[in-house]
Amino acid sequence: MADRRMATQRSLLISANRAYDSLRTTDLTNDLGRVKARTLVISGKQDGTVPVKQAHLLKERIANAQLVLYDECGHFPMFEKTEAYLATLNTFFAN
Repeated sequence: MADRRMATQRSLLISANRAYDSLRTTDLTNDLGRVKARTLVISGKQDGTVPVKQAHLLKERIANAQLVLYDECGHFPMFEKTEAYLATLNTFFAN
């Protein structure tokens, strides 16, 4: 999967580790209920970077959230499921 290939690129290791450290130390869970905008949450079911349970948490905590999960997809649905991803965006923004 694309996320596994991306993870092995040396140039991404430093920035990715810093980003992960920031994500691990920042918990915005209690603020999610304050989001009022219609929200689209897209995740790959086999995401090895951000567990799919996080996508479900967003759906549960954001009142106007729509959750779309792609099977046989990791962290980069825009590359791994391009056609389905674009169709999802088109539908979401058309409404």
